[in-house]
Amino acid sequence: MCYSCFDINATVKAGSLSGEAFLPFDIPPDAAIEYEVSMAIRPTAGASRDSNMIFSFESLMWLDNGNHWAFRCSLNACVKTYGANISESTLEEHVLDTQPMLYDQRSEGYILATNRTLRKSVWNDCESTSWRTNTNNIAYPFSTDPSSNYGSTFSGQDDPEYNNGSFQFYPTDCLWSYGYNAAYALEAAHRRQFFNVRNLTTVHDDSYAPQTIDPAWLVKLYNGGRANIETVNLYMAGLAEAITANMREKGEPLPSGDAESTTHRSQTCIGARWAWLSLPAAMLVLTVIFLAVTILQTRTPAAWKSSATALLFHGFDDATRKVQRGAGDVYRLKSVVGDIRARVKNDGGDGWRFVKAQ
Repeated sequence: MCYSCFDINATVKAGSLSGEAFLPFDIPPDAAIEYEVSMAIRPTAGASRDSNMIFSFESLMWLDNGNHWAFRCSLNACVKTYGANISESTLEEHVLDTQPMLYDQRSEGYILATNRTLRKSVWNDCESTSWRTNTNNIAYPFSTDPSSNYGSTFSGQDDPEYNNGSFQFYPTDCLWSYGYNAAYALEAAHRRQFFNVRNLTTVHDDSYAPQTIDPAWLVKLYNGGRANIETVNLYMAGLAEAITANMREKGEPLPSGDAESTTHRSQTCIGARWAWLSLPAAMLVLTVIFLAVTILQTRTPAAWKSSATALLFHGFDDATRKVQRGAGDVYRLKSVVGDIRARVKNDGGDGWRFVKAQ
């Protein structure tokens, strides 16, 4: 979607309104501003309306310097060709070419036969033929009179009129149309809901500064009485881009296929989602800390319950235990074990016992 805005302040005519501090100024059709009306909006009608525009409106406003200003803005269908670059995983698009579409009287939509199209990143001329071919299979009415250059697309049914030179055939990617239903819905929404006969009212109160009220989109367009052709163009550019983005996202799907382009450099990129790695990383750190603390706390040598040496001395006879009673730590026990030879003996009353062998 494209737009255009023009300064039409020269068309403003002085009016008269008794009992008001400011004289109103009028632009067709009947838009007027006065003391309590800061901005007036009207759909463009009559001879001022361009049939190639889907929707057009005019506005008259008071500026903060006390002067009046008027402008006209329009929305029109167009064909935009985009180029794209992907750098560091970021897609950047830019417009390579823009061509406006023309009103088609037969279908009451908008149509355009482009003179070139982009195929596989290379511009190709759109060459028409007077007969249908394998590549040129969409017909468009042809006329040397620009005033009657209305078009209508056909899918190629057999029709005697195709052979009398009144139609030209184009490749499918060279002929574009914006249908009546979509155009009418867009025009009706803007004309009835947003830019119909509306006034931006200013409330004057001695206790407060003048306040503009009513629709938020008109308040933004009014810009506090500081609107000019640059701010209006910026406003309409945002509106056109929003419509374009919606059409590209939710419009008719294009045939799927691989996008062909030129790779300037190949680079492998690895992305880490640290939020998902925080838990295992924390567990690893805590485990290392726990192990270190455990080592520090247990570094003093001690006889563990599972020591085989302690179990060996548990069953010695009383005489041997009395002799070796001074072996109270693990190092002494290990040295004693190396010097003692033992055997198992059944002494009757106490059962089997370890006794020192002679």
